[in-house]
Amino acid sequence: MKNVTIKTSVAILAFLVISQFSFAQLNFGVRAGVNIANMNFDLDGVSLEPSSIIGINVGALLNIGVTEDFSVQPEVNFIQKGSKIDETDLTPEIKTTFNFIEIPVLAKYAFGGESIGGFVQAGPSFGFALNGTNKAGDESEDIDFDEDGVKRTDFGLQFGAGVSFGNFFVDARYLLGLANLDDSGDDSITTKTNGINIGVGYMFGGK
Repeated sequence: MKNVTIKTSVAILAFLVISQFSFAQLNFGVRAGVNIANMNFDLDGVSLEPSSIIGINVGALLNIGVTEDFSVQPEVNFIQKGSKIDETDLTPEIKTTFNFIEIPVLAKYAFGGESIGGFVQAGPSFGFALNGTNKAGDESEDIDFDEDGVKRTDFGLQFGAGVSFGNFFVDARYLLGLANLDDSGDDSITTKTNGINIGVGYMFGGK
Protein backbone atom coordinates (compact mmCIF):
# COMPACT_ATOMS: atom_id res chain seq x y z
CA MET A 1 0.00 0.00 0.00
CA LYS A 2 2.85 2.38 0.82
CA ASN A 3 4.48 1.79 -2.60
CA VAL A 4 1.17 2.44 -4.34
CA THR A 5 0.82 5.75 -2.47
CA ILE A 6 4.35 6.84 -3.42
CA LYS A 7 3.80 5.92 -7.07
CA THR A 8 0.49 7.78 -7.10
CA SER A 9 2.12 10.89 -5.59
CA VAL A 10 4.95 10.81 -8.14
CA ALA A 11 2.44 10.41 -10.98
CA ILE A 12 0.39 13.38 -9.75
CA LEU A 13 3.52 15.53 -9.37
CA ALA A 14 4.69 14.61 -12.89
CA PHE A 15 1.25 15.44 -14.28
CA LEU A 16 1.28 18.85 -12.59
CA VAL A 17 4.77 19.66 -13.92
CA ILE A 18 3.87 18.60 -17.46
CA SER A 19 0.62 20.58 -17.23
CA GLN A 20 2.50 23.72 -16.20
CA PHE A 21 4.83 23.48 -19.20
CA SER A 22 1.99 22.68 -21.57
CA PHE A 23 0.24 25.90 -20.57
CA ALA A 24 3.47 27.95 -20.54
CA GLN A 25 4.01 30.29 -23.45
CA LEU A 26 7.22 29.48 -25.30
CA ASN A 27 8.86 32.06 -27.56
CA PHE A 28 12.09 31.64 -29.49
CA GLY A 29 14.38 34.60 -30.14
CA VAL A 30 17.75 35.69 -31.47
CA ARG A 31 20.09 38.36 -30.13
CA ALA A 32 23.33 39.99 -31.33
CA GLY A 33 25.51 42.80 -30.06
CA VAL A 34 28.82 43.78 -28.55
CA ASN A 35 30.53 42.95 -25.30
CA ILE A 36 32.71 45.68 -23.79
CA ALA A 37 34.89 43.16 -22.02
CA ASN A 38 37.49 43.52 -19.31
CA MET A 39 39.27 41.45 -16.68
CA ASN A 40 40.35 42.09 -13.11
CA PHE A 41 43.75 40.79 -12.01
CA ASP A 42 44.72 40.59 -8.35
CA LEU A 43 48.23 39.54 -7.28
CA ASP A 44 48.69 39.18 -3.55
CA GLY A 45 46.27 42.01 -2.81
CA VAL A 46 47.51 44.33 -5.56
CA SER A 47 44.85 44.94 -8.22
CA LEU A 48 45.54 45.57 -11.90
CA GLU A 49 42.73 46.92 -14.05
CA PRO A 50 43.61 46.77 -17.75
CA SER A 51 41.69 48.44 -20.57
CA SER A 52 38.53 47.04 -22.16
CA ILE A 53 38.26 45.36 -25.55
CA ILE A 54 35.24 45.18 -27.87
CA GLY A 55 34.02 41.66 -28.60
CA ILE A 56 31.02 40.24 -30.40
CA ASN A 57 28.04 38.45 -28.87
CA VAL A 58 25.52 36.38 -30.87
CA GLY A 59 23.06 33.79 -29.69
CA ALA A 60 19.63 32.27 -29.42
CA LEU A 61 17.17 32.32 -26.53
CA LEU A 62 14.02 30.57 -25.35
CA ASN A 63 11.55 32.63 -23.32
CA ILE A 64 9.37 30.43 -21.09
CA GLY A 65 6.36 32.35 -19.79
CA VAL A 66 5.45 31.56 -16.20
CA THR A 67 2.88 34.32 -15.80
CA GLU A 68 1.77 37.14 -18.08
CA ASP A 69 4.65 39.34 -16.92
CA PHE A 70 7.25 36.91 -15.54
CA SER A 71 9.31 34.43 -17.54
CA VAL A 72 12.49 32.35 -17.44
CA GLN A 73 14.90 32.85 -20.33
CA PRO A 74 17.74 30.38 -20.99
CA GLU A 75 20.16 31.35 -23.76
CA VAL A 76 23.07 29.90 -25.71
CA ASN A 77 25.57 32.57 -26.77
CA PHE A 78 28.91 32.90 -28.48
CA ILE A 79 30.69 35.71 -26.66
CA GLN A 80 34.18 37.22 -26.70
CA LYS A 81 35.85 38.19 -23.43
CA GLY A 82 39.25 39.53 -22.51
CA SER A 83 41.22 42.72 -21.90
CA LYS A 84 44.30 44.61 -23.01
CA ILE A 85 47.29 46.31 -21.42
CA ASP A 86 48.02 49.55 -23.21
CA GLU A 87 51.28 50.21 -25.01
CA THR A 88 54.08 51.95 -23.13
CA ASP A 89 57.48 53.29 -24.13
CA LEU A 90 58.98 49.92 -23.17
CA THR A 91 56.27 47.39 -24.06
CA PRO A 92 53.79 46.91 -26.91
CA GLU A 93 50.05 46.62 -26.45
CA ILE A 94 49.16 43.20 -25.02
CA LYS A 95 45.66 41.99 -25.89
CA THR A 96 44.01 38.83 -24.55
CA THR A 97 40.87 37.48 -26.23
CA PHE A 98 38.77 34.46 -25.27
CA ASN A 99 35.98 32.90 -27.34
CA PHE A 100 33.31 31.50 -25.03
CA ILE A 101 30.13 29.49 -25.34
CA GLU A 102 28.00 30.91 -22.54
CA ILE A 103 24.64 29.80 -21.15
CA PRO A 104 22.83 32.38 -19.00
CA VAL A 105 19.50 31.50 -17.34
CA LEU A 106 17.68 34.77 -16.67
CA ALA A 107 14.58 35.59 -14.68
CA LYS A 108 12.74 38.26 -16.67
CA TYR A 109 9.98 40.65 -15.62
CA ALA A 110 8.24 42.56 -18.42
CA PHE A 111 5.94 45.56 -18.10
CA GLY A 112 4.21 48.03 -20.40
CA GLY A 113 2.19 47.52 -23.56
CA GLU A 114 2.49 45.26 -26.58
CA SER A 115 3.86 47.97 -28.90
CA ILE A 116 6.31 49.52 -26.41
CA GLY A 117 7.33 47.93 -23.13
CA GLY A 118 10.21 47.45 -20.77
CA PHE A 119 11.81 44.60 -18.87
CA VAL A 120 14.41 43.79 -16.25
CA GLN A 121 16.34 40.55 -16.06
CA ALA A 122 18.91 38.81 -13.90
CA GLY A 123 20.38 35.37 -13.36
CA PRO A 124 23.42 33.10 -13.33
CA SER A 125 25.62 32.40 -16.33
CA PHE A 126 27.87 29.45 -17.14
CA GLY A 127 30.67 29.67 -19.70
CA PHE A 128 33.20 27.41 -21.45
CA ALA A 129 36.17 28.82 -23.36
CA LEU A 130 36.62 27.33 -26.81
CA ASN A 131 39.99 28.98 -27.39
CA GLY A 132 41.94 32.14 -26.75
CA THR A 133 44.82 34.25 -28.01
CA ASN A 134 47.47 36.57 -26.60
CA LYS A 135 48.63 39.29 -28.98
CA ALA A 136 51.69 41.41 -28.22
CA GLY A 137 52.23 44.03 -30.89
CA ASP A 138 52.14 42.22 -34.25
CA GLU A 139 52.78 38.78 -32.75
CA SER A 140 49.92 36.49 -31.79
CA GLU A 141 49.98 33.21 -29.86
CA ASP A 142 47.20 30.75 -29.04
CA ILE A 143 46.52 30.17 -25.36
CA ASP A 144 47.32 26.66 -24.16
CA PHE A 145 44.93 26.36 -21.24
CA ASP A 146 46.86 23.51 -19.57
CA GLU A 147 50.37 24.87 -20.09
CA ASP A 148 49.45 28.51 -19.40
CA GLY A 149 47.46 27.74 -16.26
CA VAL A 150 44.10 29.11 -17.42
CA LYS A 151 40.73 27.55 -16.64
CA ARG A 152 38.25 27.07 -19.45
CA THR A 153 35.15 27.32 -17.25
CA ASP A 154 33.64 30.59 -16.08
CA PHE A 155 30.70 31.37 -13.84
CA GLY A 156 29.03 34.67 -13.07
CA LEU A 157 25.91 36.77 -12.89
CA GLN A 158 24.13 38.86 -15.51
CA PHE A 159 21.67 41.63 -14.76
CA GLY A 160 20.22 44.40 -16.87
CA ALA A 161 17.22 46.01 -18.49
CA GLY A 162 15.78 46.69 -21.90
CA VAL A 163 13.01 48.07 -24.06
CA SER A 164 10.80 46.12 -26.46
CA PHE A 165 9.19 47.50 -29.62
CA GLY A 166 6.71 44.84 -30.63
CA ASN A 167 8.81 41.77 -31.34
CA PHE A 168 12.08 43.73 -31.45
CA PHE A 169 14.05 44.58 -28.31
CA VAL A 170 17.18 46.41 -27.17
CA ASP A 171 18.88 45.62 -23.88
CA ALA A 172 22.01 46.23 -21.84
CA ARG A 173 23.52 43.90 -19.26
CA TYR A 174 26.36 43.92 -16.78
CA LEU A 175 28.35 40.69 -16.73
CA LEU A 176 29.99 40.00 -13.36
CA GLY A 177 32.46 37.12 -13.38
CA LEU A 178 32.72 35.24 -10.09
CA ALA A 179 35.07 32.40 -11.01
CA ASN A 180 38.84 32.64 -10.76
CA LEU A 181 40.24 31.74 -14.19
CA ASP A 182 43.80 31.40 -12.87
CA ASP A 183 44.86 27.76 -12.68
CA SER A 184 48.54 28.27 -11.94
CA GLY A 185 48.26 26.85 -8.43
CA ASP A 186 49.21 30.16 -6.82
CA ASP A 187 46.42 31.07 -4.40
CA SER A 188 47.53 34.72 -4.32
CA ILE A 189 46.50 35.24 -7.97
CA THR A 190 42.91 35.82 -9.07
CA THR A 191 41.66 36.58 -12.59
CA LYS A 192 37.99 37.39 -13.15
CA THR A 193 36.01 38.58 -16.16
CA ASN A 194 33.48 41.37 -16.41
CA GLY A 195 31.76 43.31 -19.14
CA ILE A 196 28.98 45.55 -20.36
CA ASN A 197 26.91 43.74 -22.97
CA ILE A 198 24.65 45.67 -25.38
CA GLY A 199 22.40 43.82 -27.78
CA VAL A 200 19.45 43.95 -30.13
CA GLY A 201 17.14 41.05 -30.80
CA TYR A 202 13.93 39.70 -32.21
CA MET A 203 11.34 37.45 -30.54
CA PHE A 204 9.32 35.11 -32.75
CA GLY A 205 5.81 35.09 -31.37
CA GLY A 206 5.89 37.73 -28.62
CA LYS A 207 7.91 39.87 -26.26
